[in-house]
Amino acid sequence: MKPTPLEVTAIVLLIAAIIAIIVRFERFCLADIAQTDDRQFRYFTRQGWIALTIFVIPFGGVVYLLYGRDR
Repeated sequence: MKPTPLEVTAIVLLIAAIIAIIVRFERFCLADIAQTDDRQFRYFTRQGWIALTIFVIPFGGVVYLLYGRDR
């Protein structure tokens, strides 16, 4: 059964929205890492948190927000 053009459009828009949310979340996490003082990081350095956030999308950002900062 072939999907209709409306179904394809809806799927494409849903995927685009999910990607936009993830990109925005990653930008938020990276901006927070950039503004955080070096003494407030837990477990990793700034570079470590940046690498984790970039390479393990979106879980790296979640881990950073939960465990990476001392707030």
